[in-house]
Amino acid sequence: MLSMFPKPYNDELLYSIVSRYHRQSGNIETRYTLSDLFGEERKFLSSDFPTKLNVLFERLRHFIAIEPLVFLKEHTPYLYYTNFLSPEITEKIQNNIMSIRTNVHSSTGQMASTVKDSPFFKFCDLCAQEDFNQFGETYWRVSHQLPSVMICTKHGNLLKESYIRYRGGEKCQLHFASTENQINAKEIFQDILLTQEDLNHINDIALQSELLLKESFSRGKDFFRSAYFYLLKVNGYTSFKGTIYQTELREHFIRYFGDKILRLFQSYPLNLDSNWLESITRKHRKSFHPLRHILLLLFLRTPVQDFFNLEINGPRLSVFPFGPYKCLNKFCPQFNENVIETIIVKTCKDTKRPLGEFRCSTCGFTYTRLGPDLISPLEYSIRRIKDYGWLWRENLVEFVDKKELSYRATAREMGVDVNTVIKYYRLEKNSKDAHVTDEVDEDKLKWMELIRNNPQITKKALRELEPALFSRIYRKDKEWLKRTLPNNRKKVINNRVNWNERDKETLRLIKEYILNNRSEVRQNRITISFIGAKINKTSLLQKKLNKMPLCECFLKCLYEDFFELKIKKGKLAS
Repeated sequence: MLSMFPKPYNDELLYSIVSRYHRQSGNIETRYTLSDLFGEERKFLSSDFPTKLNVLFERLRHFIAIEPLVFLKEHTPYLYYTNFLSPEITEKIQNNIMSIRTNVHSSTGQMASTVKDSPFFKFCDLCAQEDFNQFGETYWRVSHQLPSVMICTKHGNLLKESYIRYRGGEKCQLHFASTENQINAKEIFQDILLTQEDLNHINDIALQSELLLKESFSRGKDFFRSAYFYLLKVNGYTSFKGTIYQTELREHFIRYFGDKILRLFQSYPLNLDSNWLESITRKHRKSFHPLRHILLLLFLRTPVQDFFNLEINGPRLSVFPFGPYKCLNKFCPQFNENVIETIIVKTCKDTKRPLGEFRCSTCGFTYTRLGPDLISPLEYSIRRIKDYGWLWRENLVEFVDKKELSYRATAREMGVDVNTVIKYYRLEKNSKDAHVTDEVDEDKLKWMELIRNNPQITKKALRELEPALFSRIYRKDKEWLKRTLPNNRKKVINNRVNWNERDKETLRLIKEYILNNRSEVRQNRITISFIGAKINKTSLLQKKLNKMPLCECFLKCLYEDFFELKIKKGKLAS
C-alpha cells in the first residue's frame, strides 16, 4: 500500500506525476516505482498513454479524489487524439488504456500518421520560472507536448526542447522536469526565420489544440464528412452539383498558411496520392491526425468548438439553426423581436453560398442575407431588402401625402435612400389609382398644346420652354410623358466625302495604268488587289468599292481567275 503520492498540478502529464513520485519515494530503480503504482515490475512507462490505469487508480483512491476518466482526460492527451474519432473507437481506446496492456498508439492513428511527435520534451522558460516561484519545482505539461503546439499561449514565446527524449528514450528511466534536465535546451525553430504572420498561425494552431485537449466532443464518423462538405460549400469550394474544387482548394490552402508553416507542421498537401487535404474532404474511410483537422478548420474560418456545435437536420446541416429571427422593420409592432420562424433557403448566384429569405408575417417586411449561422448572430448583415411590406408603404404614403414632407425629409424619417422613397411612393400611388379611368388633367392638356405649337422642336428644347410643367408631369405620370415626347432628333449627314467625284477620279487612274502598262497587264493576273497596289489605292478599293459603282463595274470586267490567266500566258507563249 502506498504511503504518499504527489498532488497533480494543472495540465501535468501523468508521466511527470509518476516521475515526481519516483524522486520523492526514494526508489533506486524505475521498476520498483512502477511496481508500487501498477502492480507489476515494468521497465518502461509511455510518456503519453500509460496503460493498465485501473490498477493505478485503485491504489490512488486514498490520495486523489477524482474519477479515473476525468484524471485520464486532464493528465493525458486522450481528448486531443479521440475527439475526431467515432464514439465506438473512443470507447475501445479508453478500455485499452484502463485495463489492457496493449499498444494504444495504433488505435489512435499516431503510428500510421505522417505527423510525428516531437522527439524531446518541450517546455516554456517563463512557465518553469513561475512554477519554481510558486511550487519550488516544475513539471512537464500535457499541452506543451502536443505535436501541434510550438508556442506557449500564456506567455507568447516559442517553446524549447530539452535533451530528455519524449519518444525512444531510455526505457528504464523516469525523467522529471528540473533545471538540470532543461540545461542546453534549444528554442524550437531557432534557425528558421519566422514572420509575424507565421507566428500568428503558430499561435492560432496552439490555441485550437489546447481547446481540443480540454473539452470532450462526441460526434459520429458521418458528421465529419457532412460538416466539411457544408463548410466547403459555404466558402465556395463546391459546384452546384456537389463537386469539390480540389485544385483551387489546395492552392488557396497553401497560400493561406504558406509552404514554411505547412512543412514545419509536417502537413504540406502533396499533389500525389498522399494528398491528405483531398482525402479529409471526401469520405472518411480512415482517421486523420488532429493537427490536420485544426489546419483545415482554421482555413475555413471555423473554430473547433463551433465546428462540433454545428447542427444536423437529417443528412444535411441546418444553415440557419438559431431561429426564430428578428423583424427589422421599425414601423412593425414586433420590431426587433424574434418572430420570423419560416425561412426559405436558396443558393446565391454570385457567391454560391446559402441565401436565406426572412419574411415577417405581421408586416410583410422581407429581407435576405447570406448564411450559414455557425454561431448565434447578434447583428444581421442584410444582403438585400426584397419587400418593405404593406405597413412600411402605408407609413410612406402618410409621410408624403398627409404630413406633406418632401422626399428627402421622408427618407430621413424612414432611414432609407431618397430614391427608394420615390420608387415606392410612385408604385403605391399607381397601384391605388389603377382602377380609376385615366383622365387628362390640366397639366397634360397644356403639355399637348405646347407640343402642337412647336412640332419641329427637340425634347431638350421642349423641356426648357416649360421646366415647371415638365417636372409636375414627370413626377405624376412618367410613363405617359415618355410616350408623348416628340422624336425630332436632328439627322446628321456626312458630307465630308464626295463619292461621285472620288469614283470618277479613281476610274481615271485605273484606265491610265492599264493603257500605259499593257505589257505588265499581260504578264499578271488582274485582280482588285493588283490594280489597287499599282495605283496606290488598295485600302480604298477593298473597303469602299461598294460606294464607287463605276470602278466596281469596270473592275468586274477586268477580273481574271487562274484559268483565264493560264489561257492568257499560253497565248503569249505561242
